[in-house]
Amino acid sequence: MRTGFLLGLVTLGSVLFIGCSAAQAPSSTLSSEPDASVASDRWRVAATGTRVGDDQIEIAMMVSRTTDPPQVISQPRIMLVIGQQGTVEITDGSFDISATVDSSWNDGRVNVDIKTAIREGGVLKSSPRIRMSIE
Repeated sequence: MRTGFLLGLVTLGSVLFIGCSAAQAPSSTLSSEPDASVASDRWRVAATGTRVGDDQIEIAMMVSRTTDPPQVISQPRIMLVIGQQGTVEITDGSFDISATVDSSWNDGRVNVDIKTAIREGGVLKSSPRIRMSIE
């Protein structure tokens, strides 16, 4: 089990929310199968999206290393008003993860675009991107 301490920063427009969470156990997973996932280099990002009311979405992400067995690094969540952008930043001593989430309406569905930047020792190692749709 990973014992590091993660500091999470979430920005919504001009508002900054700061929260802390303990790192997840290596066997942790999203509460359900991801709606979309992508592997890039040694990293995997998976996401699940849920509508909350008429004008909000909640995005649950899982960032893991593609080792054997996979090692879950972080499982951030963000809630957004549809059409607004939010950013989640996770910092640990050896890596930094930044995920920017955009959403927009399209024919009664919500299109979600998640751009992730993963840095180790300050050096960009991977930039996975997920696009998905929520009904």
